[in-house]
Amino acid sequence: MNRYLSTAERKLIAQLYNHLDKQPQRFKSRYKKTALPIQTSLINGFYNIAAIPHLAPLTLHPEKPVANQALVTLSVLIKHVSDTDLAWLDEGIRSVLSRCRYQPWMENWQNIRASDVAIISCSPPHLSTLLVILCCHNNGYVREAALQQLLKTDQTLCIRMAYIRANDWVSGVSHTALQILIGLLPQLEPKVLASTLLLLDQLRLRRRRNHSELVEKVELKLQSERGLASLIDIIKQSDFRLARSAYKLAASFTKDIEPLLIIGKKHSDSLIRYWALDLGQQFYKGDALLQFIRIFCNDTLAPLRKKALYALIDEFPQQSTSVLKMNLAHENKGIREIACFYLKKQIDEINISEYYRSTLKTANENELYGLISGLAETGDSSDWKLIKDYEYHHRPKVRKAVILSTLQLMKEPQDWLHAKLASDTPAEVAAAATTIRTLNNANFDTLEELYHRNVNNFRGRAILKIIERGDKWLMLKVILQSCCNATPDSAEATNESLRRWHLKHGCPHYYVKPDNSFLDLLLDLSTLVSDEYSQSSEFKETKDLIVFLRNLTL
Repeated sequence: MNRYLSTAERKLIAQLYNHLDKQPQRFKSRYKKTALPIQTSLINGFYNIAAIPHLAPLTLHPEKPVANQALVTLSVLIKHVSDTDLAWLDEGIRSVLSRCRYQPWMENWQNIRASDVAIISCSPPHLSTLLVILCCHNNGYVREAALQQLLKTDQTLCIRMAYIRANDWVSGVSHTALQILIGLLPQLEPKVLASTLLLLDQLRLRRRRNHSELVEKVELKLQSERGLASLIDIIKQSDFRLARSAYKLAASFTKDIEPLLIIGKKHSDSLIRYWALDLGQQFYKGDALLQFIRIFCNDTLAPLRKKALYALIDEFPQQSTSVLKMNLAHENKGIREIACFYLKKQIDEINISEYYRSTLKTANENELYGLISGLAETGDSSDWKLIKDYEYHHRPKVRKAVILSTLQLMKEPQDWLHAKLASDTPAEVAAAATTIRTLNNANFDTLEELYHRNVNNFRGRAILKIIERGDKWLMLKVILQSCCNATPDSAEATNESLRRWHLKHGCPHYYVKPDNSFLDLLLDLSTLVSDEYSQSSEFKETKDLIVFLRNLTL
């Protein structure tokens, strides 16, 4: 469920909306049109919430089977609309409807009045769906009437839509929405208010109306003991956006911080852990603070671990030494640099590279990547023999670290790095490609040969990036050659490579062009495959660019 239509859904929309009508927008009202018959089976093929704005007008279609099927489909889709999607949905319905307002079947939607909303008859689940759709109608009176009717039908949906309509540009609609929310507050359970915090946050940021009274009353109710319990329950849920909002609100008023710290330090969301670390530094003192900071010194997120290390160094410099040594083997380069810098300040005689050498011999497998990388950063060329012993380690990440260490040590010849591009392990190939690009150490003849053997896999894509860094015209030559030798398995990969080259480099405005002999070669290659790629607009435009540059006289 997302905000983007799939290709299949776009085709269905084109059929439903009769996109064959190409008459200019300003003349559409002069033509009398007849709607094409709509097959109700087409309405079943939607599974993304992005289809809701397109299906909304069909709910009032003059043909009852069409309207009923649209309501059935929309009732399923609307269940998946989150609070963060409601404002988008509200705007999306009106923007889509503005592009099809001259369709004959739109008359019921355009002409509906507020008095009609109260007498709509359909089954309860579908009625709630229709009222939610009408709460986003372009007519303010209809929006207001639909919201009032929704209050009688489904209170939960009404609360959600009232938050949206509270910022309505029509003052009457906004006033009605605010009165509904304020009127419901005394009887609403705190857990209901806590579950709509994201909508409250959105409303807090709006400036069209003064919502301070509503915001203050909701926050005041959540400051009770039951309110805090509801917020803590929300924090434990999997929706990280709602959990963040609940954590931030609870931390702003509660005096009992410790429950938030216990939840926060173990939370799956990194931002909540970050806030917990800030709160803990204000709440804990002495040994309790030391133990709390140590927890974050083992955090998996590098920026948060850095923050914890800085806090440990500032608050407990003597106890930080052992933690800094432990982080010398971290996979993140920034963490290793912090540990190295502060250890040198704390221990004058420490030899970091010697520490790496001695630790590497007895380290466990989880530390090998960081130790090899650290030794390459702090050691010298004599350390390459020790590092190369791990060239064929069974862990791909360790073999990757060995390849990347050549960036600092540069001990192996060019052929060694090129051989790594033929590896079966993506980690090794990516490391070799990064190293070759960084060192600008490429043998393009070898790379071309390797590419043609690996057109449609991860090795081919990595090699193509190296060639592109060296010369974009050479990259085009290699792609055209692969087009000439394309097999059914590699055809899709070559098409995609050609498309990407055209999007990035297919611009006729060049200050430097290839020499004419090279352009002749490109022209010959493009001519060889012109029949196979005659339907490709990217190929045609790329060939036109080659011809243009060939005929250009400087």
